[in-house]
Amino acid sequence: MKQFLSLKTLVWLAGIAFGFMIVSSFVNEFEDFKMGFYAGSGRYIYEKQLDDTTESENDVDIDKIQVIASDVYFLKLEPKGSVFNFQDSLKNLKTNNNISTRYFRMKAALPVSTVLPQKLKIYDGLNTFLSFLIAAIYIFLFVNVYFLLSFLQRELVFNNKNIVQLRKIGVSLLLIFMLMSVYNYLSFLGNKILFEFEDYNILYDMADTVNLFLGIVILLMAEIINRGLKLKQENELTI
Repeated sequence: MKQFLSLKTLVWLAGIAFGFMIVSSFVNEFEDFKMGFYAGSGRYIYEKQLDDTTESENDVDIDKIQVIASDVYFLKLEPKGSVFNFQDSLKNLKTNNNISTRYFRMKAALPVSTVLPQKLKIYDGLNTFLSFLIAAIYIFLFVNVYFLLSFLQRELVFNNKNIVQLRKIGVSLLLIFMLMSVYNYLSFLGNKILFEFEDYNILYDMADTVNLFLGIVILLMAEIINRGLKLKQENELTI
């Protein structure tokens, strides 16, 4: 049977796809990363020009005030009542009409003066630790994918090193799914402390199940290769 694609071609395609996944994920989350960075560092994000209707907090005679980034929270929402509950409206600039809308996700910025409960500060601290841990696992995952592709590039398929790399990749993906689940649950608990809406329920935002599926599939592949390698070694001994 004629081979559709060579192993080296598949390796290159896998490397490109993995790199595209990492880059696109980083690009999509970059704005959120910047918001978290400014909020966490307490840095000024811009200068606001004072006018006749704007008063500074200390009532001093200045032309500008510096504005600190607010804490931003990410909420997953569900409308209460009927599925046809469209309580909000936005103006459609194409038709110049207001259209009914309802939200599924929201970014909510609290005023800087908001006093955060101690329990919420604990949740935020745990999530900061989880963020660094997840980032470290992503780096570990990237390194192991690189080594796996290097072995395959040399056409070393049924090899103990490949089995080890596949297991590391599979376990890394499962860990990312579990840690993201904990991260999202802590965020959900924090959101329930800070927010409540008349027409919406706040929902738990489930972690990406693709990582769970891929992790299990890759561990299954590692076991299949491991069994095949053992059978090959047994057959060579019986000859």
